[in-house]
Amino acid sequence: MNATDICNLALSRIGNGAKNTLQNYETDTSEAAAACRLGYDIVLETLVSEYQWSFLRVSAALALVAQVVSGYSYAYSYPANCAFLDGIGQQDGNSNRLLSQYYPHPFEIYQADSGEYSVIACDLPDAWAFYKAKVTNPAFSPAWFQNVLAWRLARELAISLKASTDAYQIADRGYQMALGSALATDANQHSKDYPYTPETMRSFETSSIHSLVHS
Repeated sequence: MNATDICNLALSRIGNGAKNTLQNYETDTSEAAAACRLGYDIVLETLVSEYQWSFLRVSAALALVAQVVSGYSYAYSYPANCAFLDGIGQQDGNSNRLLSQYYPHPFEIYQADSGEYSVIACDLPDAWAFYKAKVTNPAFSPAWFQNVLAWRLARELAISLKASTDAYQIADRGYQMALGSALATDANQHSKDYPYTPETMRSFETSSIHSLVHS
């Protein structure tokens, strides 16, 4: 699914889909399209940054920049495709250890002197970044992630389009159930010693689809 498909799915989940089907959420002029434009990017970026989605993990060598940051020995250019920086370290061949607590090297993010990008300041030579990449095309993400994104967007649209309280509650419950299922599916793709934390595997509602629709 592309972004417009996800917006249409989200609209359908709050009862607005039939009358507000979008051809292109970026160019359509309807109220629904405007609400999608306001909500889609922030919902996507927040969802990406909050959880350790395996399909978004990237490890890459950082590029040194000439900027001097007081208190630190090195400054590196912030990766352009980074949605959330989990930590920095050195290349060690272990692609599973990407949680920030497994890379305890202190770092801070500053604005570059030019004001045109960010820099990562640290005391680590030859540093690598371990981060979650930005989602530029949801069509290349797993179906279970697309489902979570559509439910979370539906919850936001229920507010901005002034849907019924029931519509918001259904969207919220749908999101919690889809999120829990997605986190479990994602976790099953790792080796058994992957260092997931309780915070990563957030609790989710286990009510049935029947209760979701008819509560």
